[in-house]
Amino acid sequence: MDLPLEENELESIRALQKKVAELRKKRGFTQDPERALILLVEEVGEVAQQLKRLWSPNYDTFSNNAIAEELADVLFVLLGLSDLLKIDIAEALKKKTSSDSNRIWKSIEKPIGKKME
Repeated sequence: MDLPLEENELESIRALQKKVAELRKKRGFTQDPERALILLVEEVGEVAQQLKRLWSPNYDTFSNNAIAEELADVLFVLLGLSDLLKIDIAEALKKKTSSDSNRIWKSIEKPIGKKME
């Protein structure tokens, strides 16, 4: 089973990637893919920090708004990195999900649930 992306959906992703690239340039953000990767890792770490609030008594309570902001940062930096590397991320997503369509997913038979506390 693959992710059936329609052409208009692919074009929407491409348009978003282009707008992010333009905004990054306008703001003077790094145009170096290696530095953009470091920023992506940093943003993913901030998502992890927010998720840690779900179980660690050492942090304030979990906020859906806060993690939404961090996930948006991840998407922003990912789209920017894709552009810096001249990767059409919409096409890459389409190809990847298509190539995975013949893969045998054990999780279909045994879905992965939430971690028990």
